[in-house]
Amino acid sequence: MELNEMESMSDEEILDELRTIGLSTTLEEFKEAALKAGAPSRLSDEWASLHGIERTSEDFLYEASLELWKRHLGDVKCAEGVQASFYDVISYYENINHHNRDSLLKIYNRIERFYRFCLKEDGGHDLEFYNEVNEDAYDEIESFLLSMPFEFARYGLIDEAINIGRWFADISGQPENFYRDMGCILAEAGRREEAIKQLEENLKRFPEDAWVIINAGDAFYSLGDKQAEEFFLRGYEMAGENKHDKEGALERLIDFYRWRGMEEKARRVEEEYQALTAPPPSRSKQVVKSKKIGRNDPCPCGSGKKYKKCCLSKDSN
Repeated sequence: MELNEMESMSDEEILDELRTIGLSTTLEEFKEAALKAGAPSRLSDEWASLHGIERTSEDFLYEASLELWKRHLGDVKCAEGVQASFYDVISYYENINHHNRDSLLKIYNRIERFYRFCLKEDGGHDLEFYNEVNEDAYDEIESFLLSMPFEFARYGLIDEAINIGRWFADISGQPENFYRDMGCILAEAGRREEAIKQLEENLKRFPEDAWVIINAGDAFYSLGDKQAEEFFLRGYEMAGENKHDKEGALERLIDFYRWRGMEEKARRVEEEYQALTAPPPSRSKQVVKSKKIGRNDPCPCGSGKKYKKCCLSKDSN
């Protein structure tokens, strides 16, 4: 039996399969033993040792423990169980080709549930638990969370998008990414006063972050405010020798100047952009392949999101 078929099995079918490998238990006995063990992996290890389960069946034993845990102990604060449940959320999102408000609201409810697990009893952030859930997750959970605010905003779920940003900004290892996205989302939604307040907070918190500055320009551009130029220029100056940051600032300046009807400035900036992005002259006829960026790799633009959730579509054009 394939392990990925576990989700389609009923509780009784899982228990029957456990009996075939030498472990007889009831659902109530499972819950009692699981709570005592404290985590699915520890329970499966104890079961394997206690009942002499063959090594070839250990994977099934763990998957069965994990699936039953998700179904019946989902309210227990266990990093291993919460991580597995969140992977289910990611799979649900990725397996739907075209989302709608209803599907995203289901995801939102699961994200909120995850956030509640990341709080202590006094309401403070449980950073240790959050980091434990993300351990060995290869940034997949945090990348998913970073990608969600703009996804929700696309469907008009602005408050939900901002909530996700506020929930995770201060427990994430990449708070600046959540904050700068919130400013842009509010601006694109036309919520000017909230957007400006958020931008002021962002600039106060991260005054030396070039992308916080550039994205502040994006937000003002969305608001139709000529102040955007100031931030694009500041971002350009802060970029220094960072080629990618410079490209980002120059791209935006070109659009800004064309929007303002300043064609001469747009042309000069475009010339600089083209010189910056031109491939180096070939020194030989040998073709050197550049390193391929995987769809699930961190995006080289520095957003903190996966490449497929960020610049892949733009680079493919």
